[in-house]
Amino acid sequence: MVDSRPFNLLQFLSISGFFLILTIGVVIIFISQQMMVAQLVKSGENANVALANSIVNAMWDDHAGYVMSVEEADGDILRNRPETALIHQDVERLVSNIQVLKVKIYNTDAVTIYSSQESQIGESKADSPGFLNALQQQIPVSKLSRRASFNTFSGQVPNVALVETYVPIVSPQNNQVVSVFELYSDVSLLTERIKDTIVKLTYILAGLLLVLYLALFYVIREAHKTIDQQRSDLEKHQLLLESANEALQTEITGRKNVAGDFAYDSQQLEESKVLPLVVKMCKDVGKVYLAVAGADQVGELKTAYGIWRKNRILGPSSINIFINLLSKNLEGPQRIEFESRAQDCIRL
Repeated sequence: MVDSRPFNLLQFLSISGFFLILTIGVVIIFISQQMMVAQLVKSGENANVALANSIVNAMWDDHAGYVMSVEEADGDILRNRPETALIHQDVERLVSNIQVLKVKIYNTDAVTIYSSQESQIGESKADSPGFLNALQQQIPVSKLSRRASFNTFSGQVPNVALVETYVPIVSPQNNQVVSVFELYSDVSLLTERIKDTIVKLTYILAGLLLVLYLALFYVIREAHKTIDQQRSDLEKHQLLLESANEALQTEITGRKNVAGDFAYDSQQLEESKVLPLVVKMCKDVGKVYLAVAGADQVGELKTAYGIWRKNRILGPSSINIFINLLSKNLEGPQRIEFESRAQDCIRL
């Protein structure tokens, strides 16, 4: 069954507009958050790269030979090497009072030669995409991570946000990667600021979008009123047109009836004028017939006259029919004389 209810444009546009604006708001918030996080990671990466370069400039000449020459991958042995303690002292001195929570140094075989968290010394990063990209493409690789707890130079830190950056160390002599540093920067404060900014942006955007929605709703409602008014006016005009059409049809029908009555009256009028003349001519023709045929043909005259009155047609043809009816009763010269004299009678 076809639904005959009119389409509710106001309801449709109000609901669809609400969800459209809501979707736009969510997309804007999501994109803004992603842009802020990307900027945070980029800023943390730049800071880690700068610090890694500072560490290299300050201590690499003293430890480069050891890092590049180590072939041992046993963690216990590496932890007990005196070079490891010397590296730790220099690194700790260089990163003190800086938001760097951990430093790791790898050789080109992906072995952890040094880590500020001693338990990780000797581990392999051969399956780490970040390490491999930094080693092969010679570009820093970073990501944002969150840890429930994290081991730092000063002990464990709970609930921390980190920017982890793999920094390739390129030798100026042969432009080859000779080591990879990994630095972990604390960005917890910045992530909280991003959260606060997103919350504020959400409130501001919600207010702006609400104002926009109300403005659109007002415009749509006014447009809907205009459409309803136009529809109502159209229906009224249609009803008036139908009424006028009915009145016109009634008038046309009435005029047709008047025209028919007028034609009938005209016919009656013509009959009233013509019929006596035709009857008189027929009587004259009858006298001619008796004069030619003789008094003994009165019966034939009456018979022909009766047939003519029963089937007569007004006009000269009616008289000719009457003449033909009478001439059938005559032969030879009588017939010729009757028809000639009868025609002369009509012409008179």
